[in-house]
Amino acid sequence: MKHLYKKLLLVGFVLLSLGCGSNKALSLLYSGKVNSYNFYESLDFEYRAGLPVIQAEINGKTGYFLFDTGASMILDKEFANEMMLKTKARINVNDSGGNSVTFQPMVKLKNINIGAVHFENIGAIVLDLKSSAIFKCVDFDGIIGSNLMRHALWKIDYQNQKIVFTDALENFEINKNYNTIPFRSNVQGTPLVDLTLDGIRIENVTFDTGSNGKIDVLYRYLQPLRETKKNTGLDETFSTGSGTYGVGGNSIADTTFYAKVEQTKIGDITLENKILEFRKESDIIGNEFLSNYDVILDWVNKNIYLKQVKDYQYTSINEFGFDLVMRDQGVYICCLYDDKEANENLRIGDKILEINGLDFNNMSLMCEKFVNKDWDYKAKQTIHLKVERDAKIIDVVLNKKKLF
Repeated sequence: MKHLYKKLLLVGFVLLSLGCGSNKALSLLYSGKVNSYNFYESLDFEYRAGLPVIQAEINGKTGYFLFDTGASMILDKEFANEMMLKTKARINVNDSGGNSVTFQPMVKLKNINIGAVHFENIGAIVLDLKSSAIFKCVDFDGIIGSNLMRHALWKIDYQNQKIVFTDALENFEINKNYNTIPFRSNVQGTPLVDLTLDGIRIENVTFDTGSNGKIDVLYRYLQPLRETKKNTGLDETFSTGSGTYGVGGNSIADTTFYAKVEQTKIGDITLENKILEFRKESDIIGNEFLSNYDVILDWVNKNIYLKQVKDYQYTSINEFGFDLVMRDQGVYICCLYDDKEANENLRIGDKILEINGLDFNNMSLMCEKFVNKDWDYKAKQTIHLKVERDAKIIDVVLNKKKLF
């Protein structure tokens, strides 16, 4: 699961890439099955900070879980402790923000009910998911990950906020309106797809419903892309800093580059003149892109089917020159774009006290704003900020501009 709403002031959840320490850990990731037959189940999901969250029952205990193709099955430590689960193995977990946590317990979940469908003996990692302010805001009890999902076929209807799953592909009416994206999967079952950017092939990009980002590509592909435009120059800009959250904490500070790519191919899909984001660690296809499609995930034939329902519009960046992050009982400047006005007036690490009179010290209100993506100032052309820096209060006025 990679990032948590870049354009809404933070970058959050990251892909869990797993370094396995034992055969027991590997066995747990591959374990489990679905113990229902001839099923076709539909359930609603909630959007929380642009992420799909569903209800499920684990060992008789009901909770809310992020539906995340970019991760394995995970339980929050508090939720898991109530079930007195026995540790079966230990595992190291690395996130795409450059952080890691080591020697985390793995357990086997005997009973998982999603709707009326029963899964059993699924391996899961136990992590302290509520160790940060934003994780507490999104408020989920764990993750339904790809090592469970691969035991069924799934359709995500973003427009109607429904997830449908079945044991027979013919239950989904896949017609000529669907594009096909072949994928391979890693040890936890996460779908990995290939892209082509102006003829440059990029392999193993994470298809990540646990990210509310767009399309991220690794740094190393930026220079070859520049070479294809050495006569005219690549249309690009950048931002510095990082607001990414992962299992290991805030991500290491980084530079994000934004480049307009003439032609991006994902399976049968061709995107024209869209912005892609280039980062040191993160390579994902997230919900801000995926929500323009109906999505069907088929682990049997290793295909993803996408039917377009609206246009993907990422062709410009209109901002005030900064992004925010929630941490340590406050909201802070985490990232600055290549914008003279913002860089002259703000510093990464400035604590936000007010924007247009809205009290940013009210953490319950901030939590609600982040989760519901409800920011009035985003619609303004000029904003007034009060920030705290080195125990001083600074007033800043910024104008929205087309940064890219």
